[in-house]
Amino acid sequence: MKKFILSLTLIITSLTTFAQAENITDSVQKQLKDVENAAAKGDFRKGVKSCTEMLALSESSSLTQAQSTELKSTAYYNMACFYSMAQMEEPAVNAFKNAIENGFINYDKAKKDKDLSYIRHHDTFVELMKQLHKNIK
Repeated sequence: MKKFILSLTLIITSLTTFAQAENITDSVQKQLKDVENAAAKGDFRKGVKSCTEMLALSESSSLTQAQSTELKSTAYYNMACFYSMAQMEEPAVNAFKNAIENGFINYDKAKKDKDLSYIRHHDTFVELMKQLHKNIK
């Protein structure tokens, strides 16, 4: 009986973890869609809010370290874009810096992304881009 209860407990724990993983995946997908919709509408407030919610989701124990880091870098990069589009220079640069600190490495995307044009000449952004470029060589 004890073995059965232990086995049943392990199965329930596994199913709960699986259900939590599916829930987090659904939540992440929803936030990504919200970010996409906000970008299409030029709604930076909603975009920043969705990115902030993605950052909260990145702390879920259902995610691997790699998934959490990827989610953070994506959220911070998108946040940088939204702040830049809203001409909020310091928050945009800070978000871009956080994206890099959390694993963002796509130099070409950052170089060509029109959403970052407002901060493109900011000293810190220029230095961060040099750092990114150096890291891809």
